Amino acid sequence: MKPTRLITLLFAGFALASCAAPLPSGVSKADVMLFEEGMVKAGCVVQDDKAAAVVENHTGFDEDKLKEISKYMLEQDSLQHEGTGIKLTTGNCADA
Repeated sequence: MKPTRLITLLFAGFALASCAAPLPSGVSKADVMLFEEGMVKAGCVVQDDKAAAVVENHTGFDEDKLKEISKYMLEQDSLQHEGTGIKLTTGNCADA
């Protein structure tokens, strides 16, 4: 994967919606759950390419799909910006 994987995840959430949004086209609830599992495997926070690679390798998703999922999750407040990265704020990562 190109070093842009972290940038892809970061830029996905710059425009947050104020209300709940439907799943993006081509993204299922199972995809979101798989992304969440990848975030847990990465230690709940993705701030560098190494952690982003963990999420990418766990999901097998391309950069566009990772971007769509992370944008959706930021809109739903299940991800938040953490320093220079993103943090999962639900499930096992809620208190991390």
